[in-house]
Amino acid sequence: MMRLFTLAGLFVFLVLQPSIVLAGIITVGPAGSGAAYNDIADAIAAALPGDTIRIAPGEYVDATPLVVDKPLTILGAGSTQTSFQAVAATIPASPLPLLIDGLQAGEEVRIVGLTLSSQAVSGNPASALVVQNCVGPVVLADVVRGPPTPNVATPGLVQVRGSAQVIFDRCQFDAGVSLGETTPGMVIENSVVYINESFIEGGDAAAVGFFPLPPDRGAVGLVATGSEVRLSRSTVRGGDGAGSLLDPTFALASDGAAAILASASQVLIRGGSGNWLMGGKGGLALASGMTAVGNGGFAIEHDATSLISTASDVFLQAGPDGLGVLPSMPVAGAGLWHQVPTPMATIDVNSSQVGLGSAVSLDLAGEAGGLALTYAALSQVSAIHAPGIYGKIIVDPATAVPLLPQTLNVLGEASLTLPIPPLSSLVGITALFQVYTVGTSGTLSLSAPALVAVVR
Repeated sequence: MMRLFTLAGLFVFLVLQPSIVLAGIITVGPAGSGAAYNDIADAIAAALPGDTIRIAPGEYVDATPLVVDKPLTILGAGSTQTSFQAVAATIPASPLPLLIDGLQAGEEVRIVGLTLSSQAVSGNPASALVVQNCVGPVVLADVVRGPPTPNVATPGLVQVRGSAQVIFDRCQFDAGVSLGETTPGMVIENSVVYINESFIEGGDAAAVGFFPLPPDRGAVGLVATGSEVRLSRSTVRGGDGAGSLLDPTFALASDGAAAILASASQVLIRGGSGNWLMGGKGGLALASGMTAVGNGGFAIEHDATSLISTASDVFLQAGPDGLGVLPSMPVAGAGLWHQVPTPMATIDVNSSQVGLGSAVSLDLAGEAGGLALTYAALSQVSAIHAPGIYGKIIVDPATAVPLLPQTLNVLGEASLTLPIPPLSSLVGITALFQVYTVGTSGTLSLSAPALVAVVR
């Protein structure tokens, strides 16, 4: 018989399961804080596989980038309180703040509550994050790319390549305005990626001054090549184009970019609150009686080898051209665009980190009048597809515990409040939540996962 749990006892049950073995905890803090390490990179180097690194609030600056190539959990104090900036001592160098590389099957990395930035002597900072060649899963929650923005093009503010299961939950990556070539917000190649409750924006072009050259066009928000991308409760925006500025002889304008550009990929967009895909605006320039108008970007562009699937509550908006005129359709391309007529299961947590004695709120959504059952687990598995169900199982079925079921209201929404007992043994625990919904139409769906870490 399935055991349904009351909320107050959930984390206690999870941590007492005999299959769970808590690893060592390593602390990082500013000088004089009493922490074992003052530099995050030193703590990563010293950590054993499976350890948890807890980073105290502060601004950490280092010429040594963070390279994670073994299973670890890294817990900052929250993206608004803990930041890491990679710096370079030489002009050509553009330091990468975080590289996650080469995880093997059975290995996992979880990183929570951290702002990443880079600063080069040349003023041309690099990408924020690269995940590559990871067979084991990677989870990033409340990870934010901080300023400054790149002034020269990078392959992508975030890059995911050759990785089997990468989850972004409550993350924010904005490529900003670039004086040089623009940078895509996220580039995904030959990977499977889940994006939940996140914001991704391609770089906006800057206006060009006294030069008879067109401004660079805006950059795509998310580029998917040979990949599977599952998106929910997230905003993805293409960068804006621009016009020539203060040039009396030439009127030149560039185009806005698509929110999503897909090639040989499946992009499955499951909606939920805040799920907007918006193309960038086209630029406008006036000179010597001439008008230059840039085109707006589409919400989605996809080639003939791609499949796009959108739920009924996904908001798609193409960007206007320089004169404010919208394209006739928000989606363009030769691939298949499939529209699911009902909302799909989604989940959101009010915070990626919760303290002992406090509570975390779970917002659930799906088809109005349907039933929602939320599962929680400390571990995950390689995604399992269940026939007849939209979505895939991520939480480990062997250790997952179900919470009390909820009926979705007329708006297709429900909420749960999860008290966190004041037990010090829970500090450092991270749990994944995933909701399963049964709609009144008979539609079955599984949400993307959301992560919560317990802190003091």
